[in-house]
Amino acid sequence: MMRLPVKFCHCDLYRLRSIEELQDIGFADQMEKAAFVFIEWPELALPILEAFPHVNVYLTLTDANKRNIILEA
Repeated sequence: MMRLPVKFCHCDLYRLRSIEELQDIGFADQMEKAAFVFIEWPELALPILEAFPHVNVYLTLTDANKRNIILEA
């Protein structure tokens, strides 16, 4: 079986405070280059994300042994 390389990127936007900082790190360029982009704390990037197909994944802990996962397209 032949496997093709898949590019993915992980972005943790927690410390960013402005859309200018997001632009300075080349966020939109990464969105165009990677097949999958995993974003933590995406609120600042929402205006950019609207231009790309995306799925929101919400993870919550219900107790020590259980998690809820919600996928939203």
